[in-house]
Amino acid sequence: MPTLKAENLARSKDDGTQLFRDVSFSVADGEILVIRGPSGVGKSTMLRCIAQLDELDDGTLTLDGRTPEDFGIPTWRTRVAYVPQRPATLPGTPFDFYERVCSFAAQQQRLKQLVASRSTPATTIDVGLQWNLGETAWRTEWSRLSGGEAQRAALAIAVALEPDILLLDEPTSALDPETCQLVEATLLGRVGGCVWITHDPAQAERVATRILTMKRPVEGGTSAEIHRASSAYYGTFSSTTDCIVPIDPSTSKEASTQ
Repeated sequence: MPTLKAENLARSKDDGTQLFRDVSFSVADGEILVIRGPSGVGKSTMLRCIAQLDELDDGTLTLDGRTPEDFGIPTWRTRVAYVPQRPATLPGTPFDFYERVCSFAAQQQRLKQLVASRSTPATTIDVGLQWNLGETAWRTEWSRLSGGEAQRAALAIAVALEPDILLLDEPTSALDPETCQLVEATLLGRVGGCVWITHDPAQAERVATRILTMKRPVEGGTSAEIHRASSAYYGTFSSTTDCIVPIDPSTSKEASTQ
């Protein structure tokens, strides 16, 4: 499966205030990179930039060595899919939206590739049923769904379309603990990688392969730190080497790694 690489990402607000800079990471098949940090550091904006919904000021993005421009933006979005915390209130029903997305040329090509490489993907209704989202919800207007129903429907659509990388912005924030665990189990078992924003430390430890902590940029510094969820590994992004510098707490020796 393809690997997403982000190198030296940077973005500023309209007034010139820097949101984040020098953020680099990679996500491969089976990996979940959890992003944490206080409100206002640009976590959601960064995911939108990766999905090509907002523009970066600087930095490069590749999926298996190919940029969004190499793929074409519509195709990139079928491979790297963003799910917002609060789905927009759309016309029609969730199933109407699912059918509309499936009708796009880039998505049709993606689905053909998936079918050719293995068995037919699960339908979005199949995914929703795993999370106790009944078929009735799929035929209900978005505006009449509860927050939890709308969140599950939007996420189920993204999961069923099987992107290589899922970009998730607090995908379980409106769910009860039992349903949250059902969603986590599905996401942990899916093929592909995931970048996942959460403010829940317990959830981060349950699902993360690594944790990226974003901070407000300071003069001469960087805006992100990364470590394994087990705390056996800690690293920081170096503004001079542009790589991850792992620090072994038992030896305090540093070594560069790509």
